[in-house]
Amino acid sequence: MSYKAIILGLLLILCVPAVSSAQSDYSGQGSYQAFINSTVKKLKQIVYLRMNGALDLATSLTIANDPQFNDVVATLQMKDYFDTSASAGAFSFVQDDGPNSNFGVFIGTFKSKADVITSFTGTLTEIFADGSFDIVTIKAKALK
Repeated sequence: MSYKAIILGLLLILCVPAVSSAQSDYSGQGSYQAFINSTVKKLKQIVYLRMNGALDLATSLTIANDPQFNDVVATLQMKDYFDTSASAGAFSFVQDDGPNSNFGVFIGTFKSKADVITSFTGTLTEIFADGSFDIVTIKAKALK
């Protein structure tokens, strides 16, 4: 094998988009309570969640209504996390899009195996710029 073929092979490998092993997708039942114009609406639906990064790094949590993440409900940044045992813990995420925009907080607990989150549950409170808000209780498991 010539050096040119080896270099070309390495370049091709480097050009292929890599999927981060630190990205995990989850789905679960979301129970919504929406408060819009003084009216309470309740519904249940499947929601999809994507966690980018490992727990010990800066992490974001994206919550969407579809598995392709085209209809995003919120994208939040991890505020803090702590382990309560070798296989469980708690975390919090915050979204602050600035003045006159959306604000959200997600607080939950998780189960993990070998430092990988296997499932989690929590509550998202999302306040929208128009004054309406959602409270979403989520129980999620990793997608396979």
